[in-house]
Amino acid sequence: LAGTYEAGRDLSRGVVQRIRDQKALLLDRFVRPVVTIARAQIDPASDAGVPAELRMPKLPISPTALLTKCDAMVEVGRRYAPMFAAHGLPEDFFTRFTAARNELARIIQERKTQVNAHVVARAGLAVQLRRGRRALERIDALVRATFRGDTATLTAWRTAKRVQLQPGGGSRVVAEREQPVDRVQPVRVLM
Repeated sequence: LAGTYEAGRDLSRGVVQRIRDQKALLLDRFVRPVVTIARAQIDPASDAGVPAELRMPKLPISPTALLTKCDAMVEVGRRYAPMFAAHGLPEDFFTRFTAARNELARIIQERKTQVNAHVVARAGLAVQLRRGRRALERIDALVRATFRGDTATLTAWRTAKRVQLQPGGGSRVVAEREQPVDRVQPVRVLM
C-alpha cells in the first residue's frame, strides 16, 4: 500500500504536466489556427458573424472546459472545412484535432484513475497503521512484563516502539500511554 501511495502521488504529478502539455498543444496547433482563420474569413459585419464556437475561449481554461470547447469547435468547424482547407489547413485537420482532443480526454481519465488509487492506498495505510498499533500494544505488554526490572531495555523499547501519526508526518510521534503492568505474568522470551 505504501508503494501504491507513493507511486500514485508521483505518477499523478507527471500526468498533471502531460495535461498541461496537451492543453498547450490543443490551443496552439488547433484552436488558435481555427480562431485566426475564422476571424479573417467570416465577415464580422454579416448577420451570422463569427460563431461563438469558433471564438477563442477565455484563458486560463480548465481541461474539461477545453474538451467541451474543442467538441463545439470541431462540430462547427467541419461545416466550414472547405474554407479552412482553402486557407492552408490540411484536409484532415479536424480529424487530427479530434485525435488531440481525445488524447487530452484519455490523460484526464488516467489522472482520475491515479487519484482514485492514491486515495484508496492512503485509506488502506490508515487501516494498516491501526492494525500495527494494536499489535504493538500487545507486544508492549509482553516486553514490559518480561523486562520489568531492566530499565535500560525498557527505555530503549519506549523509543523503538514509537509510530508516526500519519505517513509523511515528519517527526510527530504518538504520545505513549505509560501504564504500570502489575498483574501480567512474566513470559519467557527465547532469543
